[in-house]
Amino acid sequence: MKPPINSAIEPIKRPSMVQRCAVAFVLIAIATLALAFFEYRCYWDSILRLGSWQLGRLDRVLLFGSVFGKSLMVVSIPILAGITLQRWLGNGRLANSVFWFFVLLVPLAVLGYIATDVRVRVITGQSLEYYLRRAVNQNALQWGGDGKRYLLPLLLPVVGGGSMLGVFVLIRRRIESVIASIPLRIAMTMVVGTGVTSVGFSLTVIVFRGYADQPAALQRLHHQFPVQAYLFHPDRVATTGHAVFQTDVRQDFAPLGEALFQRSKQGKVLRHQDLNDAKLPILAERPNVVLLILESFRYDCVDPQLMPKLARRSQSGWVATRHLSGSNCSPQGSFALLYGQYAMCYDAVLNQQHEPVLCQLWRKSGYQTQLAASCVFDYRRMDEMFSPNTFDQFHQSAAASKDWPQTDMETLKIITDSLQSSDPAPKLAVGYLMSTHYDYQYPTDYEAISVPDELSAEAGETVYNETDRQIPEGISRKILLSRYQKSLRFMDDALDIFLESIDLSETIVVITGDHGESLYDDGVLSHGSRLSKIQTHTPMVILGKNVPVGESRQITSHVDLIPTLWRLCGGADLKSKSLDGRNLLEHSAATTGFLIHEYPDSWDVMIIRNDDKLLLNQSRTSPRLSILGFSGDDGLVDPSIQKTPSDVSVWAETFRTLNFQSHEPDSEK
Repeated sequence: MKPPINSAIEPIKRPSMVQRCAVAFVLIAIATLALAFFEYRCYWDSILRLGSWQLGRLDRVLLFGSVFGKSLMVVSIPILAGITLQRWLGNGRLANSVFWFFVLLVPLAVLGYIATDVRVRVITGQSLEYYLRRAVNQNALQWGGDGKRYLLPLLLPVVGGGSMLGVFVLIRRRIESVIASIPLRIAMTMVVGTGVTSVGFSLTVIVFRGYADQPAALQRLHHQFPVQAYLFHPDRVATTGHAVFQTDVRQDFAPLGEALFQRSKQGKVLRHQDLNDAKLPILAERPNVVLLILESFRYDCVDPQLMPKLARRSQSGWVATRHLSGSNCSPQGSFALLYGQYAMCYDAVLNQQHEPVLCQLWRKSGYQTQLAASCVFDYRRMDEMFSPNTFDQFHQSAAASKDWPQTDMETLKIITDSLQSSDPAPKLAVGYLMSTHYDYQYPTDYEAISVPDELSAEAGETVYNETDRQIPEGISRKILLSRYQKSLRFMDDALDIFLESIDLSETIVVITGDHGESLYDDGVLSHGSRLSKIQTHTPMVILGKNVPVGESRQITSHVDLIPTLWRLCGGADLKSKSLDGRNLLEHSAATTGFLIHEYPDSWDVMIIRNDDKLLLNQSRTSPRLSILGFSGDDGLVDPSIQKTPSDVSVWAETFRTLNFQSHEPDSEK
């Protein structure tokens, strides 16, 4: 006979809602606190270098509280959803699984995403979302090299979260039996204690954020958050300017904020009257014009050690050594070249569907316009500037091509053939070259070329200092330097072959970059992250017919190219209200410059006056202009740089001289 079954076995005891919440709340609070310490240390040491701000105790508490409260607010959403679903579904197996998924696993996954995002910002200065968009957009991958490397950091949180879920499913019963053994009184204390402490601390930060001694630090922090938590955006954000000029500057700067805001919404358009007034005189022989845009072209590269052939040729042309691209990314930098306007007008002008001013002016004067590009312009509306609708002839590399050296040679060959064709019409050709973009490509023949150990901006100056820059462990700057310099050497040879194949006595050639490139010179990799000198300055070399031999050490900008080229082609000095630049070869030297860096809800605006750089923040939804402080070459606010009340009028006047006023286009006749 079989032994009788013991029917008195006690079933597994299931934990109550309070017991589950107690454990989940404590785990999430600990994880959020640990993440807050990690984030705070990254912002303190590297991302924003807040450690150099000499912040008081209150400001430090507010900064840490903002980091902690932001994460807490984000994870509270799935927690509340899980508790609600649990109560609605009852206490069955499905309800319990839903509870743990929303209350524990989803918050931990969110915290893991934030931690990964912060780590990526430490290395590259860009957000994880930036790389996520590129990983899922196959066309955009052409802009950044092999797309598979973008997917790797995104898979790590997925694999980690899946592993956690699998382990939890395997030991769920044992975990629930342990949780059920917690006395209800203790569980209730855990729930109330963690909830009240966390929420109370966050609310205190929100209340006292207006009393920060350095509110600009809070705003810098807000813009770096992976998840924008607007409750922690400071109300009194440096708009008074006390920390910068030791006086209230709102009366002086408020009208400038209004002008800047209106300009960003309207932009400028080339009026029909401007086209009629600017027509070139009838010339027996008009020079061809070639504009070559090199991706990620650092300002210190036209150097005998790095690009010896271009450096030698530049001695017989005109060179600008303090040239601004207008921004730190490709869309805005290219816009300043093609439209002659400040980069913050990018969206406003494209919304009006106006073709580039460069094409309009030269086509009106009998030129045939041409684009040859080594990339696909499927990034941030660039295809609206570079398209078959804006150029008479349009040549673009195949979308699947990733061999940039080969496509660059093809691009230059297309332009060469066009200039040597039998068509008598003068040519305006724009070439977009990609080899110097990350991951810095070059033919295998260049692997054995010996390159310098360092890039130096000026003779005797070392841009990179290993002690100050704090490069993340495992990142080899020497490898990046070597690749970039070899790509430069290849580009130097390619440009030299191109210049040898055309008639420079009948052609004007402009060689410049869309922006610069950081190899941890400013603490991060690549570009598009901050308004540092290395990301925003780029070479400007002009060679060929009518070009005087000379070098400018004054501040110049991409917006100056159109008026300068127009004069070189024999046209009268352009004074169009549709342009923000000036003729560099004849006008008095400039001492001011303008740069922008785009955020979803605002722009960082940098005004350069001589060697001083004033960093401001302009809202995209209102005329609010915040004075953040003065910056060093790394693009970060340096609180040690301060001015006196007497300097306010000087900087306000500098701002006004940049002429941000918009105008309505005249009616079409």
